[in-house]
Amino acid sequence: MSFHVLVQIPSGLLSTLLSRHRTVRADYVLALALAGALTTVLLGVVLGSAEAALRAWPLWAELMARAALSLAVYVWLHHRLHTPPPTPP
Repeated sequence: MSFHVLVQIPSGLLSTLLSRHRTVRADYVLALALAGALTTVLLGVVLGSAEAALRAWPLWAELMARAALSLAVYVWLHHRLHTPPPTPP
């Protein structure tokens, strides 16, 4: 639950705010980059020492895999709802 609140929600919201008028792919890449950075910070705070953080790569990869799917759905849904339909010729 805390990962969702501290990483996934801020990553999704910041990516939508920062990548307006860009493609879905660019929005998704930005969301993943933000999630990666926030996950690194979160693990650094939780684990504390640099040695423990170096051994946390499997945990980081698992958390990023979970974030990747949920962020993909969020970005797709956001673009789907906020992109106007094409006008007929």
